[in-house]
Amino acid sequence: MPIHGELLAWHFHEDGRDIRVTTTTRQFVLTNLSQVRRACLARLGLAWLPSTFVSERIAAGDLMDVLGHCRKIFEPYHLYYSSRRQKPPALAAFIQSLRQVHWPESGE
Repeated sequence: MPIHGELLAWHFHEDGRDIRVTTTTRQFVLTNLSQVRRACLARLGLAWLPSTFVSERIAAGDLMDVLGHCRKIFEPYHLYYSSRRQKPPALAAFIQSLRQVHWPESGE
């Protein structure tokens, strides 16, 4: 997916500084995280994926974290919704799903 004439850059953090990396080698673009993970499992290249999306595969030895030492930590999720209305069931289910995946120790 071209963005201002280049593909999306990768952002890392190492030794207290932010690093932005773009590549000049051949690339192919996938638009779905599951496709990207499958491409990595097929050994087609490197991918920058959320750790929560690949942690089980890394633990199983199917994938390896090659740049974990310079992973950039992003802000956590934030959800905003009107408190004047009752929470729609779909939103409640989405919030519950996020809690189970990212904060299983919360017990909710």
